[in-house]
Amino acid sequence: MKTVTRAAALSALLAAALLTAGCGQTTIATVSTETEAIEIIDVLRESGFEDLEKHEVGEGEQRRWAVELDEGLFGGDDAAHALQRLRDYGLPRQEEEPIPEGGFVTSEAVQKAQERRRIRADIERQLRALPGVTVALVTVVMPQDPTLELNPYPASASVVVVHKEQTAPFTEQQIQNLVSKGVPKLKPEDVSVTISQQQPRPIPRREMNARRLNNLLLFVCAVVIFGLGVLVAALLVQARRQRARIAELTSAAEEEEEGPAAVESAATTAAPGGELTADAAGARGRELTS
Repeated sequence: MKTVTRAAALSALLAAALLTAGCGQTTIATVSTETEAIEIIDVLRESGFEDLEKHEVGEGEQRRWAVELDEGLFGGDDAAHALQRLRDYGLPRQEEEPIPEGGFVTSEAVQKAQERRRIRADIERQLRALPGVTVALVTVVMPQDPTLELNPYPASASVVVVHKEQTAPFTEQQIQNLVSKGVPKLKPEDVSVTISQQQPRPIPRREMNARRLNNLLLFVCAVVIFGLGVLVAALLVQARRQRARIAELTSAAEEEEEGPAAVESAATTAAPGGELTADAAGARGRELTS
């Protein structure tokens, strides 16, 4: 009985271990700013992914933000579909290389490069706020200083906007006006705009639920098979112990039966001249039975 109880306890322990292993979280993206991490979470929640959280990783200049998705027990490839949705929205964005400083790069050039990046990031953020926009890419050329160049070129910009609506809820002129207001001395006619329509790929919820159900059934079958195997092994061990115990009892019983029979045989087969006295026969019998 103890062996069977131990087998049941071992099966329960295995089931608990497998359940714990199935509760892991998957890192979807690691980005350099908390703002982008929040944007990623918003996009995924709009797509039906609920169990999301962000937290800091690293310290100092290496500090970053990780976005994790809890797929729950017996996940249905939620992480893969979440990554697919992020790619459709151009997330996470490619990180830019740090601007080199020192050497032949002056502090003024560094400041101009940083200002150009800030302007571009602001314009892209404004474009993504437009209805239906999934991806916005901007390239900005700042105007040359006329005091330093004989024939300075003017400011210009190129914009690529991808939206998911059947018809664009904005016009090219609206995009040009928005971008030109964000760049010094940029005229709307110097803004090149490309507008594209692309629906994000659908999330196969039915397939995900079916895969999750299959994983659940496989888990249950694995636990049942393992439990049966442990139970059968425990029963075999218990049966072997019982057979050994029965054999010991049978051997002891046979030895008890052989004692009186040996005494009687010794008393009846003794010959004259070599006869055993009654007392000697009794002593012999006690020796045999002891």
